[in-house]
Amino acid sequence: MKKNFKIGGILLIVLVAAAVALNYYLDEKAGKCGKGSGKEAIEACSFMIEKYPSGGMKPSFLYSRAKHYVKEENAAAAIADLEAIVAIHENGSSKIEGDFMKFVHNQLASLHGFSGNLEKAVKYGEEAVKLDPGNPSLYINLADYHFKKNLFREALPYLQKAESLGAADSRLYLKYSAAYLGLRDHSMSYTYLKKTEAVMDLETKDKKTPPISPGKLYQSLALTCMELERFGEAEQYLIRIQEAGYECPACPTLLEQAQQMMQLEEVAGKPKPKTGKTRKKRPSY
Repeated sequence: MKKNFKIGGILLIVLVAAAVALNYYLDEKAGKCGKGSGKEAIEACSFMIEKYPSGGMKPSFLYSRAKHYVKEENAAAAIADLEAIVAIHENGSSKIEGDFMKFVHNQLASLHGFSGNLEKAVKYGEEAVKLDPGNPSLYINLADYHFKKNLFREALPYLQKAESLGAADSRLYLKYSAAYLGLRDHSMSYTYLKKTEAVMDLETKDKKTPPISPGKLYQSLALTCMELERFGEAEQYLIRIQEAGYECPACPTLLEQAQQMMQLEEVAGKPKPKTGKTRKKRPSY
């Protein structure tokens, strides 16, 4: 009898030790899945997904693996994992919080947009907005997806919504300008380029990273001014580009064209548009 008790005690100790070892092993795998990197992390996530094929932790492991796939530039695999989470959420097999699904939908929209599937990018972007309607960045993302489809007019309401939520920065105004440029409305494009310039000056003082280099912005302003026949203002921006040393191979030709048009206007007696600066009279030879 005592012998049986002894064997039972040893067996219990072995089982407890095995359970502790298994828990330690699973914790180690879960840690690698969540905080690891590369193929090792992906393998750890795959192990945990197979271990819990229908458990409440599966969406978390799928999301972690999707992030690792993104880092490994495997967009297709990342999309597959994220869409698996959406399927789990829709069939109700696991309770998933709305905040978590917001990140899932937003990541899916981004990946589909990057992969060129703009219909799905818009679909998942709209789902993200439903879950977080007060986030201006989500509306800006939706505008970007419409830009890629050349749906500039459809992009404007998203920009307007983002602006109403407080996203009045140079990045937003630059997108407004791009939308109106796509609609061939140079006057409105010019208006928002000027807003971009003003806000960028303030952001530079606050040491914020601008969405576009000053040289590129001045080029856009110069070209738009040429379209609007604001040749004097175009000249000012082109001179500014040259003086600052910004790269612009086409700028010398544009500057020459602007100055020629200004000379034609002077000959025709057309009033010069106001530029805010006095242009130095060029000597005649």
